[in-house]
Amino acid sequence: MGGWRAWGLTLVGLAGLAGELPPPLRVPFLAQAPKIDGTLDAELGDLPAFALRAPGAPGEVRARVAYGAEFMYMQVEAAQDSVRCRDRAYQNGDGLLLAITKARPGGDPAEAFRVLGFSPQPEGQRTWQYAFTWYRDRALEMAPLPGARFAWTSRGGRASFEVLLPWSSLSPYHPWLREPGSIGLNLAYVQAEAEAGKVRYALVEDPLLGSENSPRRYLPLSFEAPAAKAGIAWAAEPLRANLRVGESLGLRVAAVDPAGSGLPLSVRVLNGEGEVLARRRVEAPADPVPHPKELDLALRLPVGGYQLEVDGPGSSLLRRGITVLPASAIPALRSTLDGAKALALGSRSTLAFRLAEAEAALAGLKPQETAGRLRAALEELDRDLGAAASGRDPVASRAGIQRRAYRSALDGTLQPYTLRVPEGLKPEVRVPLLVYLHGSGDDDRGMLDRSRAPEGWIQLAPRGRGTSNCYSADHAQDDLREAVADVLAHYPVDPERVFLAGFSMGGYGVYRTALAQPGRFRGLAVLAGQPDLGPQWLGEGHPDALDPANLARLKGETFFIVHGTEDRNCPFAKTVQMVEGLKAAGAKVTFLAEPGRGHDGPSAKAEARYLAWLQDLAN
Repeated sequence: MGGWRAWGLTLVGLAGLAGELPPPLRVPFLAQAPKIDGTLDAELGDLPAFALRAPGAPGEVRARVAYGAEFMYMQVEAAQDSVRCRDRAYQNGDGLLLAITKARPGGDPAEAFRVLGFSPQPEGQRTWQYAFTWYRDRALEMAPLPGARFAWTSRGGRASFEVLLPWSSLSPYHPWLREPGSIGLNLAYVQAEAEAGKVRYALVEDPLLGSENSPRRYLPLSFEAPAAKAGIAWAAEPLRANLRVGESLGLRVAAVDPAGSGLPLSVRVLNGEGEVLARRRVEAPADPVPHPKELDLALRLPVGGYQLEVDGPGSSLLRRGITVLPASAIPALRSTLDGAKALALGSRSTLAFRLAEAEAALAGLKPQETAGRLRAALEELDRDLGAAASGRDPVASRAGIQRRAYRSALDGTLQPYTLRVPEGLKPEVRVPLLVYLHGSGDDDRGMLDRSRAPEGWIQLAPRGRGTSNCYSADHAQDDLREAVADVLAHYPVDPERVFLAGFSMGGYGVYRTALAQPGRFRGLAVLAGQPDLGPQWLGEGHPDALDPANLARLKGETFFIVHGTEDRNCPFAKTVQMVEGLKAAGAKVTFLAEPGRGHDGPSAKAEARYLAWLQDLAN
């Protein structure tokens, strides 16, 4: 095609072959952001193109990457007549995946990275799938990408996709603020094929690109120096977004000025109410080629959360959150806990876990992390332990959403779970308990941010000793038993009205737990689950609920099952097979098929049916 200039890169599945590292991918500089409408701007036709390839696929997809002082730009072209947007198109087609990484010596897979997903969705119908962070440093995030722009077109037998990402949403990967060669990239296009088929074309072959708890492969990037094309521009970030009280706030700045003079920057620090607490005027050293410099702002702030704003010529306003943490809170808090006498066993285990978690979080803080949640956790710990020191138990009587822990009889470790406790519980009135199992990549946190059960119920989200073990490995079943027992020991739960529900991997977890604890739960709700997920993910030794012998063990159980017909992550057809098998085995099944719905929780209508089913069984 006219305008394509192939770079002739050698694409490799590992960092290199026979000890040789692949050449870095050169990223040209753009003085202005392109128009993002899905079509390559005419003036960008000479941007170098490189190939995305798929193992065993005869063709290839072409891509371009460029950057500016405030953005990263990508364009991908594929031979196809139209753009198809399936549910979770970044996984199932037609969608994009991007990994931006911290490169490691020798090209080893990256432990620090962001994985981003993009799914074509019409304006007005966009969901979280449109442009979001999927993973951050191995952890599932599923958060929108602020300021991201994504568009696509198809004409003349080719589909084109454009992405523009502000560097402000990709912290800490701005190339002017990092050492040369320290940033890596992997870019993939997932193309939908007939029926449920798909093929993933990638810059670097990486089977774990979309997997949790895994490092990522990449190609190192070489960013073109802007020179005179940039005009006046700058980039900045705090040296640390988290400080200990008494530490001075610093700024890392890289400024470009063809004249080589300094750039005046205005710095403001605001409190949570938006009030300006401090101002500074600084002169940023500027060069024709940007080099990061460190500036001490001579600002020392009390413990709290703040907003840092930096403004100057040639670039947009920078906004970053800043957290100032106590100097050394852990030893004092531990001493207080050791001396507290009026704590129930469950409350002591909970406070000990929260203290250990806060200590680990402090030790693992990265410079770019704002740490607002950690500051709030330390403040709440300080309040709770202060109450405990005065002879009160602040944990035992707490309502609302909270994270508790028990000490496992299995190995003596502290294991967490999340609990949602309704207001106004009376010890003499026993209420139902819903146990809700998280999906893969998640843990218990956030599962009960919205209610999963009728009003007045206690709700428990176990962690299962992991994020992706299908509730079948890592003593996950022991965790479920112990977490439920801990709740029964400390709250007025009716042991005859305990229900189990789960989404996605958690749906398989419902089948797995029903097989491990037959007759234990009054009702079992499977939301977009896959009955054979355990053996598919973990291998032999983990039960396939579709096995006739396992179906027979579920005789007499009561199920509510809901599943979208367009689900390509947990196939709808397997749930239909499971429902038929359960009914034949003598289980009681309420089944809702949701036409056109993908891999998602129940619709509002199905959710209402689910809640009514729970209430009817509880009564």
